[in-house]
Amino acid sequence: MLTLNLHLCNGDVVAIQVTSSQRDRISRTLNQAVLPTTPFEVQVAGGTLMIPWRSIGYLSTQAQAEPELRATEAADCFPVCCRLVPGRVSPAGGVVAALVRRG
Repeated sequence: MLTLNLHLCNGDVVAIQVTSSQRDRISRTLNQAVLPTTPFEVQVAGGTLMIPWRSIGYLSTQAQAEPELRATEAADCFPVCCRLVPGRVSPAGGVVAALVRRG
């Protein structure tokens, strides 16, 4: 889940929790040549807001990575017992590096 900020033309900001696919759908709707006539309905603070699509100026997000993904991605980069050392240029032109045991 991430927080999607709806920046309204009057200066108000409405923050809602959405998935990335929901954010993408909202963004695609805002980028249409003709906006829907039915308002965008969102649940905020126990009530329903009905926001006309034309009053949404732009969207902003601050993505939050899943904690378990951050831990596994960091662990997958370099094992604690090893370090990355630069190698040589391979015949194909890429740089070859190696993980060597610390100590």
